[in-house]
Amino acid sequence: MDKPQKTIEEKLLKQLKILNFWITTFGVLLLIALGIIGFFMYQTAMFVKKTSDNFSNFQQSTSQTLDVKTQICQGNDQLSQLLKSSGYC
Repeated sequence: MDKPQKTIEEKLLKQLKILNFWITTFGVLLLIALGIIGFFMYQTAMFVKKTSDNFSNFQQSTSQTLDVKTQICQGNDQLSQLLKSSGYC
């Protein structure tokens, strides 16, 4: 009765070792995959932030450049003087 018990224990131990190997392998692969996904998500977020900042800076510089009324009203040439005297500014 001792021999069948020992063979069952050996089989169970072998199956547990195989199971442990696959759990470890898939666990490591899952951690690597999560790390790669996290890296790409970080890169995407930084790209979106950089693009948003560039767009905001472009929008501000464009609005300042195209603010013709302020540029004319603050000028000292004849057109500016004419518009100031007419009440446009």
